[in-house]
Amino acid sequence: MNKQKPMSFQDKLELIQSACRVADFWEVEPADLLAWVAIGKKDKVREWNKIAEEVGVFDKASLEERAEMLGVKLIKK
Repeated sequence: MNKQKPMSFQDKLELIQSACRVADFWEVEPADLLAWVAIGKKDKVREWNKIAEEVGVFDKASLEERAEMLGVKLIKK
């Protein structure tokens, strides 16, 4: 079995954005697109949900928290 390397948080953000772009192209809701794919890839559903939760936390985070999640250190002057 092909072992997948760990994803960076930036990769996770890009994954979610890509899924939204594909859904926009097909003129469907992202959840509908992902539900259809999940039918054949049940083993990936838990991993996807975890990534979506992390991105949800990022969306609600402050600027400083977002920078930290992306590995950027902000310096106050």
